Amino acid sequence: MLFFGFVVSIALNVIVLIFLLLLFIRQRRVINNIKIIGEKAAEGNLVHVINSSYESIIKLEDEIEQLNNYYSKLFRLTNNNLQNVGLIRYNAFQEMGGNLSFTLALLNNQKDGIVLTSINGRNDHRLYVKQISASVAKDQPLTEEETQAISEALKSSRKIIKSKKVKKAALAEDQKKVSS
Repeated sequence: MLFFGFVVSIALNVIVLIFLLLLFIRQRRVINNIKIIGEKAAEGNLVHVINSSYESIIKLEDEIEQLNNYYSKLFRLTNNNLQNVGLIRYNAFQEMGGNLSFTLALLNNQKDGIVLTSINGRNDHRLYVKQISASVAKDQPLTEEETQAISEALKSSRKIIKSKKVKKAALAEDQKKVSS
């Protein structure tokens, strides 16, 4: 029991030491920043330094806004591109080996696209294409391999993270298009 208390005491001391070290580092940064401001003030007017810093911040905010608008346009443009790919290789016939047949699903983020199926036999080769809408075939039923390829494509789907501001800008622009 005494040993356990000793270990806990050492652990707490180490935690406090790390905390003090972090505080010291932060204090040094603040002191360095104060020195830089003091040097800038000594070179000229402190009000001028603050005003120029404020102007720089305003310019940066404008640039960030432009980048957000550009990003939202890019997001809308790339959202319809084929981004999700699923490939299943298999033997279509028992006497064939080497997994020469395949099914390839190419989908966009709305789960629209195509499924391309290539069936290889000893004497012939067949190629089938089916149109996909919302991960369902439009005209014909899907085979087991085609369903697997679509599932594989949806697994590979990359999630695009957008800020709330970008989402709002994209939605507002889409609303303008719908209303006009």
